[in-house]
Amino acid sequence: MKNVILLTTLISTLFSCVSKKSIDESLERNVAGTEVSQTEVIIDRGDFDEILSFDPLTKYFWPLSNTGQTVFAKRPGDTGNDLNLLKTITQRTAGRGVRIAISDTGVEIDHEDLRDNMLSGEHRNYHVYGKTPGTDPTPTSTSAVAAHGTNVAGIIAAIAGNGIGSRGIAPQAKIAAFKYTGGRITISNTLDQTQGDFDIFNYSYGSNQCKLAKVSTSIMRSLDYQVTFARGGKGSIYVKAGGNEWSGQRSSCPSAPKETEGKFYGNTNNEAENTVPYYIVVGATNAIGQLSSYSTPGPNLWVVAPGGEDGVRYPAILTTDITGCDSGRSSAPIVIEGQKSKKPMNAFEFDHPLNTNCNYTSTMNGSSAATPMVTGVIALMLETNPDLSWRDVKHILAVTSKKLEDSKYTSQHPNRKTELPQGYVYQEGWTTNGAGISFHNWYGFGQVDGDKAVSMAKTYSSNMGPQIKLFNKQTYTSSYKSSPSKIIPDFDSSGATDTIEIDRELTVEAVQIRITTTHQNSQELAVELYSPNGTKSILLNAQNGIRDKVLKNVMLGTNAFYGEKSLGDWKIKVIDTARGSDIGSLVKWSLLIYGRAVDDRIDREAPMPPTKLSIVAGDAPLIMSSPMFTWAHSESTDVTRYEISVGTTPEGLETLDWIDIGLKTNIQLTMLEHKIIFFPGTKYYFHFRAIDANENTSLPILYEWTVE
Repeated sequence: MKNVILLTTLISTLFSCVSKKSIDESLERNVAGTEVSQTEVIIDRGDFDEILSFDPLTKYFWPLSNTGQTVFAKRPGDTGNDLNLLKTITQRTAGRGVRIAISDTGVEIDHEDLRDNMLSGEHRNYHVYGKTPGTDPTPTSTSAVAAHGTNVAGIIAAIAGNGIGSRGIAPQAKIAAFKYTGGRITISNTLDQTQGDFDIFNYSYGSNQCKLAKVSTSIMRSLDYQVTFARGGKGSIYVKAGGNEWSGQRSSCPSAPKETEGKFYGNTNNEAENTVPYYIVVGATNAIGQLSSYSTPGPNLWVVAPGGEDGVRYPAILTTDITGCDSGRSSAPIVIEGQKSKKPMNAFEFDHPLNTNCNYTSTMNGSSAATPMVTGVIALMLETNPDLSWRDVKHILAVTSKKLEDSKYTSQHPNRKTELPQGYVYQEGWTTNGAGISFHNWYGFGQVDGDKAVSMAKTYSSNMGPQIKLFNKQTYTSSYKSSPSKIIPDFDSSGATDTIEIDRELTVEAVQIRITTTHQNSQELAVELYSPNGTKSILLNAQNGIRDKVLKNVMLGTNAFYGEKSLGDWKIKVIDTARGSDIGSLVKWSLLIYGRAVDDRIDREAPMPPTKLSIVAGDAPLIMSSPMFTWAHSESTDVTRYEISVGTTPEGLETLDWIDIGLKTNIQLTMLEHKIIFFPGTKYYFHFRAIDANENTSLPILYEWTVE
């Protein structure tokens, strides 16, 4: 997995003299604020400004209060284009009690503006063989890239009221740092960094968007487990960067042929992890209230948040940096004999009176910077209402975020010279779906509005019920399928179309499709999906730049149908947008809908367990190393999956935790796939249960056996 850490970090540190009395008064207010209800607090701009003044660099942290600062860049931002947190901060909401894992390049855990917010003993260093909890995640490299995690940490939880540096969005949240990116990334490490006793996981990284890939089954199982059982059943919250590939050079793609030239234009669907419905995928905006020049658009975006620009022409984001002028983004000029020295990006980055030790930087940007903004706001929501589930959080963000209008928006291809079929629209603007919810591929549901989100969180009471994965009763598969094998007409906006009828009604939360085509140049294809309400979502844009020759079982996702009803005909359209001899066909596609029961139609009756569970007879080595179990389907017709586990007691799952095995009627437990070894003379219990469409669970059945 290639790290998407193409971002520069903007953090400006104002080192002014603050009296100890002022700081003490601030801390007293913070404590007192926990005893004052929000309705009793009088909101006052002067009080807000006073709180921000306790940390000298906070006045440059425009996402908290955009007053038109330049933040050491040439041009200022526009007043008011920020996270709108005046009410929340004035009421002293600061993320108390919230635990956050930052999986990144590591964090300087002894940084002066971070150390008191570290979860001691809970950090992880995946660069060390045999990773153990508590391993120091501080970067050993002095590069700007190595500082990325420290930059992210400051945006979330730089300490407030200590009289130094800036402050984070949630300055009393606690952080565990995972040193994950920047080293050898394995499936094992990727799996491990999705797990743990944390409220929020911040992933300011991603993979390149040149070639379509898949998310491994083991990762999906881990995420599914975490959102189902973590936080006492409320689920872990995952916040992920959408990417910085508004456009890019095809020649920068890994293994690109030498003759590859020109730009590609990005789409969040081009990165497999962005299609995971458990993630809150984040795009970036700048200080003048527009989509940042680099932010990847796409139907997987949930929200956008401040990510800034380059910190030279327009403001970037001010945050913590690796300490010292020989490390990180903020550093001394690089002097190379016989060549010009590489100067800092702006006046703040070296030898500035407000940043004499280069502990801060003013050049952090990207969706990597926008992601911790959202993480910080979610921490404020969770302090206000710890009972929020991961789906509650997503819902609140979706309905409280602010619609942005951008003067540079166009429905045409970014490269105006690109010829497209008559009637084809490259990009939709704001679209209001059948549930009355507006969505845009540039912004998702809009820019996060902190005060509105926190205010709604305070009084929010969830009635969603369990999340349901819509499945086909006739085929016992987790999605509805069609194999039309239709020719895709050349350079014709009418495209090849096909419909799938959904015969169950849910309130939609997310939609995924899988698609296979035979067209030999997938860069020419556009893919659109239409709901029964007629809402259109562009899943893949024309002339997109991905390097896969054909689309083969490719997963594409969208949030555009959030809140609509699933019942009815869903239509796919595949368009060949370039003239030429490549003629292909839409071979097959499938539809998977995540949602919840409509109104109060939630079935609470548990399904029947499977029957006729038995073990396949075999010789001792087979039984010892890889037993095979078989069973008959449950008699309940709405079962969506089976789950198994193994223990050495009737109650225990210590050998193998619950795992989803779909709707199989047999399974062979092996060391290779399940990381399990059966020892001779030991008694084991095979646990088996059925889960229905409403997430009701059958009573588990057991099969007891002793390895010979």
